[in-house]
Amino acid sequence: MLKKFFIHSIAALCLLLLCNLNATATIYNAIASGNYTDASTWQGGNIPPRNPTGHSIIIPSGITVTVATKMFFTGSSASDELHVEGNLNMPGMELILFDAVLKGSGTITAGSFGGEFTRGFDFSGTITTGYL
Repeated sequence: MLKKFFIHSIAALCLLLLCNLNATATIYNAIASGNYTDASTWQGGNIPPRNPTGHSIIIPSGITVTVATKMFFTGSSASDELHVEGNLNMPGMELILFDAVLKGSGTITAGSFGGEFTRGFDFSGTITTGYL
């Protein structure tokens, strides 16, 4: 009886931890053109991390987000995505996506671009880069 209770308790704890991991993913939605590090660019003033692993970034049509540093975007779940309908401007900077989804029909300009898109690639826009 005690053994069965222990097994059920461990299973419940694991389920709780898994649900908690999914709850920490954040969606960052650009609401105005501006610098990536400027709070006024993002809904709620929440600036995405420079390496947004485990999160999603959305740049809607008509908005340009400028990034002045290298970005390494690693996916950890199917919801991790970079969705560009507007413009992602990274002049001279490196953009690397690994195991994250790239979506949209906007424009990405970067000094170099690379990635491994095992979770998905649904981007029909323009990517301008010096190096692939």
